[in-house]
Amino acid sequence: MAFDFYEKLPVITDFNNMTDRQFYRDLPSDWSIIVTDVKGSTKAVAAGKYKDVNLIGAATISSIQAKLKTLNFPFVFGGDGATVVLPNEAIEKVRGELIALMNISKKKFGLELRVGMILNSELLEKDIKTKISRYRINPNQSIAVFSGGGLKEADRIIKDQYDKYQLKDSNPIADSDLSNLSCRWNPIPSKKGKILTLLIESIGVEDHYKEILQRINEIMGKDIAQSGPMNLEKMSYKSFLRCLIEESKFSLSFKRLKDIFFSIVLFKWGKFKNYPNVENYRNQMGSHSDYKKFDDMIRLVLDCSNDQIESIKTYLEEQYQKGTIIYGTHLSDTALMTCLVETIDDGGHIHFIDGGDGGYTSASVQLKAQAKALVE
Repeated sequence: MAFDFYEKLPVITDFNNMTDRQFYRDLPSDWSIIVTDVKGSTKAVAAGKYKDVNLIGAATISSIQAKLKTLNFPFVFGGDGATVVLPNEAIEKVRGELIALMNISKKKFGLELRVGMILNSELLEKDIKTKISRYRINPNQSIAVFSGGGLKEADRIIKDQYDKYQLKDSNPIADSDLSNLSCRWNPIPSKKGKILTLLIESIGVEDHYKEILQRINEIMGKDIAQSGPMNLEKMSYKSFLRCLIEESKFSLSFKRLKDIFFSIVLFKWGKFKNYPNVENYRNQMGSHSDYKKFDDMIRLVLDCSNDQIESIKTYLEEQYQKGTIIYGTHLSDTALMTCLVETIDDGGHIHFIDGGDGGYTSASVQLKAQAKALVE
């Protein structure tokens, strides 16, 4: 099976070891990289459409999961889009889903989703290597991590030459299957003060990431793993009407209507306590979320006190002035969670986390400005 390569990759268990070369392997030549992003996401976020932007970004992963019937494939959620890496033989299986998603995004959300793909064999011809490993976020689930700069270059090439690399299909399907995707929880309030979204890219020296993570760990009380934004005590569920209105943009099948009704009973009315497997699912949301990840840059969404925020910002600015990093930050009162639930069993669900009010998208504005200044 083509996915054997990914399933047999070494597993990183300590986030501080994210860039240790021993864990990474070269992506095979018969795989491809798919990059999606919402065009004009910064303006959309400024106009208050950050929830829709997040939802469409996560929908890339959801539509592929529905077609492949598994969550065990490499992907990275980036707020206003996603990156997915697949063996070439799987591309044809998901091509129609992604084209349909572009149409859904435009017609029902008013957002232009760009979907591009590049063969890894083409990157290798340019001497661009993509290195991949897995990071274990809980005992039954890992997410893909990328190192070496290949993913960043693939993203740049696709976006610079989108007409060439745009995914096309001469006979697209009508709808993409988003039955496992939802955003039924209200924005999650901070416990400590603010939600800090961070994007950090090392300049020149990849090993510098280890020092960066160690310093942030120290500021956060020596444990980033305990600083995620999940706040079970203050989390609240949306109303039935709100869920109905929002999810009607996907398609309101009988199954989705039933799911909404029962999820309201379980989570808004607190009946989850009567069902151990459902309560276990709810309690696992934190360990099944992607608030810390690595794809040629550090991506973090952390619940911080004001002192922690100032210390992190001071440290990052010092590193930027030294020319060792570029970075972007965003502050909000809440975090936003979008859920992809294949099953409620251990490892059967993942929760995409972003800072409220468009955390990743807003932080990327600062990051891109610093990158541009660096080139100039």
